[in-house]
Amino acid sequence: MSYVRAGVEVPLLNNRKALPGRRHGNQKKAEPLLKEKGTSALPERKTNPHEDIKESAKRELKEETGIEAGNLELVSMTNDKVPDAHFVTTRFLCKEFGGEPEAREPEQIVEWDWFPPDNLPEPVSPPSSKSIKNYKDREVHEH
Repeated sequence: MSYVRAGVEVPLLNNRKALPGRRHGNQKKAEPLLKEKGTSALPERKTNPHEDIKESAKRELKEETGIEAGNLELVSMTNDKVPDAHFVTTRFLCKEFGGEPEAREPEQIVEWDWFPPDNLPEPVSPPSSKSIKNYKDREVHEH
């Protein structure tokens, strides 16, 4: 691992339910760096160079799910590390949004659906598990 990447994640809450997507079962399509094939994951991706972090979060949410984000609230910043990758992930909670979720990148996420945050389909990606925990514990930074 030669550098750290910046990432964003946008947990959505609607009637006390979160919106995870099911990652593709093929590792090369799912998320090759984090090795998370077949996991449930909240909307997340890498930021582009020189991009504002909140704008990146809104863009990624729209690209992945078709949902237009309203106001974003900082939830946490974490270090997400695996043997081949290191991301510093900024997480924003989104309670105000427009549109219905759709799998706009089916080569990576095959479907989106609403679930209670404590009952996401297993296995849950480690970064998304951190998001849920940070939100419930009101813990803004986790090492």
